[in-house]
Amino acid sequence: DAESGGICVYGQHKTQRTHNILRPKERAMTEKLLKYTCDGARIHVVFLNEAVKEISRVHSLSESDTSRLGQAAALAQCLTADRKEDNASVAVSIRFPDSDKSYTAIAETDGRVRGMCDKAGSSVLDEVILEVTQKLTVRGDYSSIVEGKDIEDAIAHYYKTSQQVEAHCAVLTFGKTYCCLLVEQFPITCEAEEVFRHAADREWEHLQPFITATELTDEALKIFEKYRKVADTPLRFGCTCNRRSVQAALSAVDKEELKNAADEDGFVSVSCKYCGKHYRINVSED
Repeated sequence: DAESGGICVYGQHKTQRTHNILRPKERAMTEKLLKYTCDGARIHVVFLNEAVKEISRVHSLSESDTSRLGQAAALAQCLTADRKEDNASVAVSIRFPDSDKSYTAIAETDGRVRGMCDKAGSSVLDEVILEVTQKLTVRGDYSSIVEGKDIEDAIAHYYKTSQQVEAHCAVLTFGKTYCCLLVEQFPITCEAEEVFRHAADREWEHLQPFITATELTDEALKIFEKYRKVADTPLRFGCTCNRRSVQAALSAVDKEELKNAADEDGFVSVSCKYCGKHYRINVSED
């Protein structure tokens, strides 16, 4: 569903790489999306902490649900890095075979991210299925469904089939900080650019010390210094809901059904399923 976001991941859950906390040297990374470029490739890296805590607080999530939704939020935010349109967004919903829940995160290009988990029924799938829905202001919604043996493999398939480029992805956890690293190959458009054809593979190898690091330290982050930084976007928990959008959603509900649900003053109470904000809407007026 385009509004709630469209990336669905189902299937065999690979054990997530969880990195230990380093005591004296650990880097307190601010929530941000960093965008870098080099010859032949672009590198995006997301760090989320407080935003995930707020999502967890709003929905009273367990530690396990918080971890999975944090991964979805980091991935969704990383995928917004390619979007140049104002008010565009990317949504990610992840479903694992050992859970009866789906984990949905929506990220905006302005740095806002929100999420929720919901009952989805038992899964019988043994592979990750990744459905990516991008909400674009000019071209409308665009969805793509791919499969992979894990989330990272599915993302690589998504870029290869939907974007026609090679890409590598790693979803990492450093203590309570959720990180998504994406290395994307620039398209080869002429013979002179053939020298850069394997740039993404080369940079992925260069970044292995960060991917396999056990702590998020200044030393680990130095590996990005070789790249040209092109953007540093602060990230935060935030929602796009408002009274008008809630009223628009209610307009699609049968009027009699709404009146039956209204209180004695003709109002219905509605809560946003992503941020938990409460609205009291008058439905007694024609």
